[in-house]
Amino acid sequence: MKYAVPLALAVLVGFAGMNMLRGGVAPTPEVFATGSSLAQGMEKANAAGKPVLAVVTADWCPPCQQLKRGALADPEVAAWIDANTVPVYINSDESPDDAAALKVRALPTTVLLRDGEIIASRTGAASPADYLAFLKDAAD
Repeated sequence: MKYAVPLALAVLVGFAGMNMLRGGVAPTPEVFATGSSLAQGMEKANAAGKPVLAVVTADWCPPCQQLKRGALADPEVAAWIDANTVPVYINSDESPDDAAALKVRALPTTVLLRDGEIIASRTGAASPADYLAFLKDAAD
């Protein structure tokens, strides 16, 4: 037990180091530029009659950076998200209560909510084509 904290810190430092080697923290994708919180996103979604698309990430998470640089930066994916959902970007380190409310157990996690209820969830990075297929299927 006395090695648990040092081991956890070593793992986090290792992830951070790998992240720096892979180009650092990816910028927040443009489709999330509004900076809406989860609560604000749910209000907007209810008014617009659209589902909320919540993407939960962390700066230290390499698969999160891969998702942001890949599928979430893809023009076709971004256009579909913008047209069909209310996008919400959640940094799990800054908003742990939102991540917990969405039942996030691993990062990155994408959650679609309709009327405050989770209708679909996906963990991990994906190619733009696979990510878009998931979104379209989940939103139907």
